[in-house]
Amino acid sequence: MKRIIAVFILVLMAFTAGAESRSEPQIAYRILSDFVFQEESSANDRAWTGVMLGIGGGLMAGSAATWFLGDAVAEAVAPGNSVWNADLKTISTVAVGGVGVAMAGAGLIGVLMPPVDVRKKYNLVYGEKDPVVQEALAVAALKELAQSAKDKRVSSAVYGIVTPIATLAVQTAFNLAMGKEWNHDYSGVVTWQVPSIVSSITSLFTLSDEEKLYEKYNAARAAIYAVP
Repeated sequence: MKRIIAVFILVLMAFTAGAESRSEPQIAYRILSDFVFQEESSANDRAWTGVMLGIGGGLMAGSAATWFLGDAVAEAVAPGNSVWNADLKTISTVAVGGVGVAMAGAGLIGVLMPPVDVRKKYNLVYGEKDPVVQEALAVAALKELAQSAKDKRVSSAVYGIVTPIATLAVQTAFNLAMGKEWNHDYSGVVTWQVPSIVSSITSLFTLSDEEKLYEKYNAARAAIYAVP
């Protein structure tokens, strides 16, 4: 009898634990899924291909019109015009047609490109069936995203700050070597370097979208579980 009761209690505990794990909200998983959806939507937006094909087709049509109707139009607009000749006609036709073919070709390549599958990068997350493990993997993915974005942001900002300073140092050395004042022609150098420095300093203290996602997860988790 005691053994039956013990087995019953164990089964009940297992069922309760399973129910609790299934009811636990998958915060990170939902945030990651929304990020993946947005990235795929952006990467697979091919609206530009229609524009390229349309402009390219228009230019090719214009090229054909130039070749077949250019003489008649030039004569009608300016009879006896000496500017329009066979060479200009050929150059105009080839130039307009070449640009049209290039643009239409770029548009066609865009149409034929396979869709970008961002979800594939997170197969480990989406392939997991256990919701608890899946949530843990999603948290790890968000953290990795945030850390990678932070590393890129900081390195880019540091580069943007160091490069102008190095440029000023080279300018100073050049001035001294030429026997000029050390700050000769600084105004021109500083003028185009200041925006770069300001932008880099700003980005150094501005979180990237990926970092904000991880902060969003932490905030949501804190709100649900009352984590201080």
